[in-house]
Amino acid sequence: MLSDLARYYDVVVDWEKRLQREMPLLRKVLAEVPSQKVLVAGCCTGGHMLALAKEGFEVMGIDSDPA
Repeated sequence: MLSDLARYYDVVVDWEKRLQREMPLLRKVLAEVPSQKVLVAGCCTGGHMLALAKEGFEVMGIDSDPA
């Protein structure tokens, strides 16, 4: 079941619009943290991880679904 979700997740999620909404808050919150390392729990297909890596963060993700 979860692998089916991973297969279609990036098709149904408009990452460009989602990140336009979410990245300002993530930048603000992470600017207050003294580390550039970020753990993304429940990373799914890694959209947030890629965006954060492009911002210069060292990112690691974990998810219960290996897909």
